[in-house]
This record gives sequence, structure tokens and C-alpha cells, in this order.
Amino acid sequence: MNDSNKTSTAPELVVAPRIVAIGASAGGLHALSLFFKAASEIPSDIAFVIVVHLAPGSESHLPGLLAKDTHLPVSAIEDGAMLRAGHVYVIPPKVSVVINQGTFRLRAAVDRPAIPMPIDAFFTSLAADRHDRAIGIVLTGANADGSAGLRAIKAEGGMAMAQTPETAEHSTMPSHAIATGLVDYVLPVEDMPAALFDYIRRSTGGMPQAAIDPPQPVDLEPVLRALAAAGSDFRGYKRGTLQRRIARRMAVNRVDSLHAYCDVLKASVQEAQALSLDMMIGVTEFFRDPDAWTALSERVLTALLEEPESEQPIRVWVPGCATGEEAYSMAMLLTEEIEKRQAARSFMILASDVNRVALAHARQGVYSASVASPVGEARLDRFFQTHNDGFQIRQELRETVLFTPQNLIADPPFSRVDLISCRNLLIYLEPEAQQRVFELFHFALNPKRYLFLGRSESTDPDSTQFQEVSRAWRIYQRSPIVAAAPTGYRFSARTARREEFPPASRVGVRSKGYAELVNATLLEEHHAASVLINSAHQVLYVSGSTDEYLMQPAGEPTGNILDMAREGLRLKLRIVLRRAI
Repeated sequence: MNDSNKTSTAPELVVAPRIVAIGASAGGLHALSLFFKAASEIPSDIAFVIVVHLAPGSESHLPGLLAKDTHLPVSAIEDGAMLRAGHVYVIPPKVSVVINQGTFRLRAAVDRPAIPMPIDAFFTSLAADRHDRAIGIVLTGANADGSAGLRAIKAEGGMAMAQTPETAEHSTMPSHAIATGLVDYVLPVEDMPAALFDYIRRSTGGMPQAAIDPPQPVDLEPVLRALAAAGSDFRGYKRGTLQRRIARRMAVNRVDSLHAYCDVLKASVQEAQALSLDMMIGVTEFFRDPDAWTALSERVLTALLEEPESEQPIRVWVPGCATGEEAYSMAMLLTEEIEKRQAARSFMILASDVNRVALAHARQGVYSASVASPVGEARLDRFFQTHNDGFQIRQELRETVLFTPQNLIADPPFSRVDLISCRNLLIYLEPEAQQRVFELFHFALNPKRYLFLGRSESTDPDSTQFQEVSRAWRIYQRSPIVAAAPTGYRFSARTARREEFPPASRVGVRSKGYAELVNATLLEEHHAASVLINSAHQVLYVSGSTDEYLMQPAGEPTGNILDMAREGLRLKLRIVLRRAI
């Protein structure tokens, strides 16, 4: 820190209302310098934390160099230091840093060959500490660090920025961040401060005051109707969550009234999609709460697998699956437990979510290098393969999980299920909607089968419908009483078609993949070419040569069969698909 900075009169708030975290590679000094040179009139109630990739044996001169570009005090982070507003903090070498209750904690950096992800580590802790007052910015860098952390920030209602890849020295890191679909602003570095400070001025952590004039309960129905018209139904979500997410998008769009924002929603499908994504972002990771998975194995999977062997596969439903980590964790654990017992059992996992962008990510099964820690070395070697800078779920495990779109509170449930894993989803719903979901789960489960909830859920299911198996880990067993078929959906159970569990007759000792499912379905029909799709028209599996019928159009790759159909086939194909559905 230079001498002039030591005497700065910048405000010394113990806990800054806003923390702006900036992640970059070690070569990001130029980008950071541009940012602070452009950051005039910095609001007094924010702090900056700079997390860069530093080689383990290197020395960092970044604090002194950045001090030349800003009037704020700049210092290296010290363990146990309290964060103060009006300061710039820089990560030192050889460590990773997190923040907890406004206090920095330093930890030794991971050793190679593991890939250090210091930006993800700090962004994730920042989200938990600051919630909707966290802001994450990803600048130049050569891997995917920061992408998982931005998801955590957005899940808590924070804001995300990324450098325009074309202006970055290394475009990989901002490109990965943008590919998540969660970034609010994609800008050259020199344009970021103006957008950042405008967002902070407009965002109050709740519904902007201009939208509450005169002071009274805010009528969100026009927004909900606009979202429903765009295909997203959020009735039943907690009002506070809805207001915070709407307020955040209003600030991003520089709109000061709810009426004006409704006009934006009606005019822009993209904004309706962006708000829907903000509503649906969930924090998830592989084997979240490891002790809960141990309890599930001991109290549930053991009971299911020690029953007299059956030709019926174990059927698992994972609603609110987001990007697939929960579903794939379940698949790994079931595979291990079946092999441990040398049981002649198979399983099928149906994972559903209303977020189609997240489902597309889940089907690919591609994740950043940060998954190595929660997964562990043994599972990483067995169930993953390297993919660019990260890992991909191996195909044989991906084929045990079927991902499908479904709105839990508006669409019909699945049925004849042995285990439902619904963790940290109900907390976003109003109590009435929560109880309705419990009724759906009771209907979906076979008698004496199991419900696995998250520890953060505050509502218990009706004791006449579910009995506790483990209070600590929120595991319940369905009562044997007969469940009435739920009613009141926008679509009837007869007409609403989605992915369903394949018939048991198509499942052998091991879970079968798409190729076997197609072959079993075609039976003796020897078609030269066939395509398996889901109810969203997304291609799941191709058999034989389809070049005569399908092609990949110019632009971004698509998996939609209607977009891929050659000239003259699309209308006929659409009619056939409608009849089939």
C-alpha cells in the first residue's frame, strides 16, 4: 500500500453492504488497471476483492501496482482481517481465500495435479456471506474458474459480469462464464464500472422504491402473467423471492417502475427468459452434505437392496435437478451399493426441472474442474473423463439418467417411484404450495417408499402421509394408505406427455442406455435410420444414417429435430410428432 493510501479518508464500515469480487488470471493486470482507471466516483459503501491465479512460488506485486490506478487503499488479504468498505483487497500467493461473516480466512492452495479454483472458492463463499449484495466479475483467464462461483452468486440474487471475450487476452474464462447463461452484463473492461455503479444505485436489495408508490403490497400478478405467456409459471413461489429477483432484473434493465418492467417483459422474449432463469437458479453440487448421503445409503438404499430380488428396477425421481449434480450423485451411489452387494438389481433415474437451459447442461454432463473436490479421487477416476479444462460424466453413467422438463407445482407428477430426492427446492415455495407438493410426492411414491429432503427445508410433510426415518437428515417413508390422484393441473394427466420411466420389460439386469431402448422399441422393425427424441423435440439418440433427413443448420449447434429437419420435411414432421404425442 503506498503512503498516500495510508492516509485515505475512505469510509471504514466494518461490513460492506456490497462486495465486488473480480476474478482474473495472473496476466490480468492490464484488465484490472483499465477497470480501476475507469472507476471514477466509486460509491463509498462497497469494497473490492481481487482474486487472481498466482503460481505457488511467485511473489505478488499487484497491491502496489493497482494502488497507482485508484484512490482507494489497496492491500494484500490477511487471515482474520475484517473487510471494510472503501478498500481494495488482493489475494496473496500460495493461498485460497474465503469470507465468513465479513472476515477473511486464508487456506493453503491445493497442490498439483489438482486444478486450483481460487475464484470459484471465493465467489461461492461470498454468495453465502453477502447473498443478494454479492457481485462477481470474471475477466481474462485460461480456464473455467469463476463459472461455478457465478452460479452461487446468482442463486443468492447477486449480480454477474463478464469481460467481452474478444477484448480479453485469454478468452476462455469469460467465455465459460457467459456460456452458463447467468451473466447479466457482457462488456469491455473499461465500460464495466459505469454499468456496475448504475446497478448498485438502482438496486436496493428489494423492490425499488419507485415501484412501491404509494407504499402498499406490490401487485406481482402482471409480471407473473407475462412470464406465464412466455411459458414459465411461478405461482406458488415465495413472494419475497419473486420481489427480489424482479427488482434485480429491473436494476439490470435500468427500469424504475414495475409497470415499465412489464412492458419490457412483453416486448422481449429474451428478458422473460432471463427473469425465468433468475427465478430457477439453484445451488447444487455433487454429494452436497456428504453425511446426508451416508445416511441415505444406510437407512434407505440398504433397505431397498436387501429386499428379495425383483425384476423391477429401483425407480428414482429427482425433481428440481438443475444441472444434474444431484441426479448423477444418486446414480454413482446406487452403482456402488449394488456392486458392493453383488445384487442383481438395476435402477432408473428420472430427473426433472422447469429450466430447459439447465437440463441441456445436465444431459451433456460436463462440469468444471472444481467438481474434483466434492466427488473425490476414486469416483472421479471411475465415473468421469477429462473434457477440455474440466470433466464429463462417462457415457455409461449418463445413460442411467433421463432428464425431462417439468414444472413441479403445475404439471402432473410421475408415479410408482421408490425414492424421491428433492433437496433445497421447497424452501422457495409458499407453505400452501409446499403442502401440495407433499401430496404429489405421496401420490408418486409406492407404499413404504422414501422421500429425501434437504436440511434447509423448514416444513415437514403431513405425519399421516409420511413417517420419519431420520429427522436429522430429513428422510421420510411414505405411509401405506392409498393416495388419491392429484387434480387441478393446467394439463390433465392423460394429455400431458413428458419423459416417463421406460416399462420394466425393457430393463435388464443392468440399466440400459438409449441405444438399447431404441433397439427394444423397434424390435423386428429393421429401419435403416431412426431417431429417439423427448417431448421437447430434443434428439437423445440416433441410429443409422440420417443425413437424408436431418442436417445441422448454420449458427449455434441445435439438438431440436424440427430445426435439423431438411427442407420440405419440417411441417410433415411437426404433424407426425403432434399425433404421436
